[in-house]
Amino acid sequence: MAAKKKTEITTGVVDAASLPLFLDFLGDDAKALLDSGAKLAVIGAAEGSKAVGAACGYADEDGCFNILGIYVAPKYRKKGIGTELLNAVAETAKGVKKGIPVRLAFCEGDAEAESLLAFMKALGYKETDRGERLYRFTVGDLKNKAYFPAKYKNPHLKSFAEMRSEEIKKIAVRTAQRHRDMPEDGFTSARVKKDCSFAYFRNGIVKGYLVCDDTSGGELTVSALFVRDKFAMAGLLRAFASAIKAKHKAATLVCMPVPTDRYDDLFEKLFPGVKNLEHNFEL
Repeated sequence: MAAKKKTEITTGVVDAASLPLFLDFLGDDAKALLDSGAKLAVIGAAEGSKAVGAACGYADEDGCFNILGIYVAPKYRKKGIGTELLNAVAETAKGVKKGIPVRLAFCEGDAEAESLLAFMKALGYKETDRGERLYRFTVGDLKNKAYFPAKYKNPHLKSFAEMRSEEIKKIAVRTAQRHRDMPEDGFTSARVKKDCSFAYFRNGIVKGYLVCDDTSGGELTVSALFVRDKFAMAGLLRAFASAIKAKHKAATLVCMPVPTDRYDDLFEKLFPGVKNLEHNFEL
């Protein structure tokens, strides 16, 4: 790999031959993208032939460069290696497109999340409201009458339980195309909660969807959420809240990703008091 010296440590873009040395420093999402053949930029840090850290990222379809992760072995921290890796990824992003936004997002509870949060703040980076947020709440927090008024009802919504398997498969394909880290068959697994998953139709064509999965440990996860129209999004969220409140216990935890930059504060209005687990930084 092309190298840049810092004492005995070198950093630079990792080529295909050197990639196996750095795989242990990449997260599951990055490995899944590599396995799928997606184009991923990997920057490595090494001491001689020994890998000591890595960072990686990719340009998405929305015109942003996403840093999937940055990790330095504990023994080599506080030596400026993490800063070099972060700067190198930002420079790589500039090579993709001048002026492209560079974002780093991570979730509370992820390995090293607390250290990464302190690291970014120490470098002077501030969190941004742009990018996806991951909310967590219990079914018992939802109060349908107060927060999901009748005006949000939408006659163009269908639950997956009302749909044919062919219609659901089409949504699965579309979801897989939009989310590159998902398997090709999308969410067509036995864990999809069909009575809590919904599609939004316009003129007989699916224009949005919310897919709910029953995950381990009794949690429900919204694995796919997409619609361009704000009114339709409100309808999806209202239908979902009503369904999970009717079907699940008050103590059941729900995790839901929400693209807040597109829908402003709609989610906060509909689900007040929930906790955001996602941290977003923009370089």
